[in-house]
Amino acid sequence: MERWDVVVVGGGPAGAAAALSARETGASVLVLDRADFPRDKVCGDGIAPEALDVLAGLGVDVAALVAGYAPAPRLSLRSPGGAVVERATHRPSSVVPREVFDARVLAAALDRGAAFRRHAVRSVTPGPDGVDVDGVLRAGVLVAADGAESVVRRAVGLPRNRDDRMAVALRGYAPELPGQAGTQVLVTTEQRWPAYAWSFPLGDGRANVGYGELVSGGATRAALVEGLTRLLPGSWAGGEPEGLRAHRLPLSTGRPRQPDGRVLLAGDAASLINPMTGEGIFYAVLS
Repeated sequence: MERWDVVVVGGGPAGAAAALSARETGASVLVLDRADFPRDKVCGDGIAPEALDVLAGLGVDVAALVAGYAPAPRLSLRSPGGAVVERATHRPSSVVPREVFDARVLAAALDRGAAFRRHAVRSVTPGPDGVDVDGVLRAGVLVAADGAESVVRRAVGLPRNRDDRMAVALRGYAPELPGQAGTQVLVTTEQRWPAYAWSFPLGDGRANVGYGELVSGGATRAALVEGLTRLLPGSWAGGEPEGLRAHRLPLSTGRPRQPDGRVLLAGDAASLINPMTGEGIFYAVLS
């Protein structure tokens, strides 16, 4: 049986940050993910400055993480009644496609000495002296950073969030809205509340656009598309946004207990999505 001090399931921001942190102790670290990197991830692509602070504290060159993408120093928020507030935020956010950002953070962990292997985890068996993974690996500690549909979370007997503590969002890429440069746009709505649409500029004339609401609202793909077109009609000016995909978001209102023993949950697997904003990356790297 192959043995590692720490095995991290999932190579996204939560898993890569866990690997970076564990490597600081000198532990042997293996990161497992079902996909090779770079890979796409359904997300708004907004990186809060506080998330970069956490990664900087782990010794990562954060300028390299966001290189090539212009900062977004302003936020525009529209209320359900139509009132709009726009101003500079205390610190600029960054908007970097997760296909790029996640690969850069994982690369930083590998540069620090963590190992990576493409492997889809199917079974996890915790024991007093370690955690067996698929009968071939033994981890002193297993970190479950395998996202909203966490296999590890289910394996240790913790169910997924209830529908009223789970959101679902549709994301695509479209041209920036007129006059949007450098401004993250959020549009809230009373219909199917709580729900909102967003447009986050990448700095190259394109924006990450999307719409999300609670799963318990009965959201279908058609309803998500309707919400996006209703709240951000300008995002369809060049036709349907590219890469429209949906993904579930486990909200922190349904946060599970940490399991006993040598398994730890991190990021989306621990239901750490902010229920007000949908923010997840900061909480993922912090956890």
